[in-house]
Amino acid sequence: MEEKYTPFCLSELNFSFDLNNKLEKLSSDLPNIILYGNKGSGKYTRLFLTLKKSLNSNCGTKPVGISTETGKFTTLDSKKIICGFISNYHIEIDLEQHNAGNAIIPFLLYYSKTKNITTNKKKYIILRHFEILKKKTQNALRVIVEKNYSKICLLITSCSYTKIIEPLRSRFICLKVKSPIEDEVRNIINIILECENHKLYNNEINMIIKKSYYGSFNRINLNEVFLMLEGTLIKKKVYISKRNEDVDRLILLVKRKNHKMISEFLSQYYEKNNNNFIRLIFHDFYRRILPTIKDKYNITEITQKYDAMINEDFITEKILIAEGYLFEVCCLL
Repeated sequence: MEEKYTPFCLSELNFSFDLNNKLEKLSSDLPNIILYGNKGSGKYTRLFLTLKKSLNSNCGTKPVGISTETGKFTTLDSKKIICGFISNYHIEIDLEQHNAGNAIIPFLLYYSKTKNITTNKKKYIILRHFEILKKKTQNALRVIVEKNYSKICLLITSCSYTKIIEPLRSRFICLKVKSPIEDEVRNIINIILECENHKLYNNEINMIIKKSYYGSFNRINLNEVFLMLEGTLIKKKVYISKRNEDVDRLILLVKRKNHKMISEFLSQYYEKNNNNFIRLIFHDFYRRILPTIKDKYNITEITQKYDAMINEDFITEKILIAEGYLFEVCCLL
């Protein structure tokens, strides 16, 4: 459903109209851009549509259709592999994939040496989830940007502005993407329901919106909205996503102060969903457990301490850090 109702141009996006207008203007001569904001706020969609608008503006009267296929790239030493989506005009790389931090710089050093042979213009590179790159890697990327400005154009999405080093930010146009508010999401849902010829009661729509809030900043995640809406239309009742079910289960274990079951849950979840492990513990769980704890200052302080530890690449396994955090939360209940 998310792909089916993906907008074809910036003017079809139903929120953050000021940002859409700015991107429309930038598309005439596309610079290096960083779009940052909460997960599920539409950063990638806006970047892709901006690129599409730019290509259509600068490649003659024939409309450009960007069709992608999966690509797998091996660096010259044959030891580092990175995957992405490629077209005749651009390449997309998700930095959350395994070993991306080690492979991205060798790949870009080679890839950025020439212009696009198809168009004889810049090579457009979309990098997603940029916040996971270490500072050393970001500094190496800054050098590539400076030396190859005429050959490549970087379009970056990040869930965190502060995790991008300042020397790199200064070489990009940085724009914040705000998450949609409830009225905007309700409008999007009603548009889809009308197109699908379905009807939901207001309490069902409100439940979908309520369950789509994501992260410690308590913002709506559009990906979750589409997922739950699609499941609801198929099952004929409000569909609760696996992420929400996992959070509910973890909260129940913590409230019962069952240390053994907490440890088992963390081990199983990390094995299957290690990319979302930190988000589940220090974002979703924290947001949902916070209203039930009287000492809000203490739990906030504890959460910040353990969140910093787990993001500092300590030798201690992430599971053990998460265990320590949840066991301390048990003591506050």
